[in-house]
Amino acid sequence: MKQMLSDMTVAQLVERFMAMALDQDDALLDGRHAKYNRLYDQMVTLETELRLRAGDQREGLLPLLLHPNAQVRLKAAIATLTVAPERSAKGPSEHLLYCKARLFLR
Repeated sequence: MKQMLSDMTVAQLVERFMAMALDQDDALLDGRHAKYNRLYDQMVTLETELRLRAGDQREGLLPLLLHPNAQVRLKAAIATLTVAPERSAKGPSEHLLYCKARLFLR
């Protein structure tokens, strides 16, 4: 049985966020758009859970800005833009270059 988000620690939520972003990356590469969209909805719910916790726990996602996977970095940058704009704003431009390179190599 899946654990309820409200019962999870911040660290567990961050791990799940990272796993979902990696799954999104795979779905995007494989052209599985429905799966990508489902994961997007789940990530919004997870991000909301972090935001509603005392002190807005989206800051827990900041270490993901250094993740080796570009999709993880992008999703973390978007999720943390309002809590740490100076740190999260650096990531998306790098992701755009990565996506263009992927499309070119196909």
